[in-house]
Amino acid sequence: MSMQIRNSVLIEVCVDNIEDALRAEDHGADQIELCSRLDLDGLSPSSKLLDQAFAKLSIPIKPMLRLRGGDFVYNRKEKDQMLQMLFTLLDYNCKSIVFGALNMEGGIDTTFLDEISDNIGSHVICFHKAVDYSNDLLSACSVLASCKKVAEVLSSGGSRTALDGANNLNKMKSILRPDQKLIAAGKIRPENIVKLHKLVNLEYYHGRKIINF
Repeated sequence: MSMQIRNSVLIEVCVDNIEDALRAEDHGADQIELCSRLDLDGLSPSSKLLDQAFAKLSIPIKPMLRLRGGDFVYNRKEKDQMLQMLFTLLDYNCKSIVFGALNMEGGIDTTFLDEISDNIGSHVICFHKAVDYSNDLLSACSVLASCKKVAEVLSSGGSRTALDGANNLNKMKSILRPDQKLIAAGKIRPENIVKLHKLVNLEYYHGRKIINF
């Protein structure tokens, strides 16, 4: 990653343990997405990991709000459990909660998104890559643009990698509100981030291996 690019973008690293979180910070991460079970694409972190991270890290931390692996369609019982998880996460000094949900038709679950928004207080939402699994990516993006509590959208442009989805990322950028941040994610590495940045020119990039640590 060139120094010029590095100085002009924010780098977010997703981790599921305190050792990786500390190493990522030491190697230049600007912020951390804190999860458990990255083998399941990230679930809510444990109370122990939350306590460790908020005690030891000095960079911003964004905790994941996700109950289980698999799809992003939740039943009422699961939604109630996630609301209880949300109240736990709000006890920590974080601005953004990472969350996403779809309805049975494959669109954004606006009812549940509204519930989360109504209970999130002064915090904001980073809507995660559930958007990439929607049945119409750009329509889903328009829905997220209408939700004031959604401050960030994490996406690979509906493709396996951010590079493959660069064209859609540019379309999404034009749909989102000016105050919303589009965060590129999806197999971003130190060796390809410069190429990706030239294609999408975003402020914000995310990955598990986006920096070497």
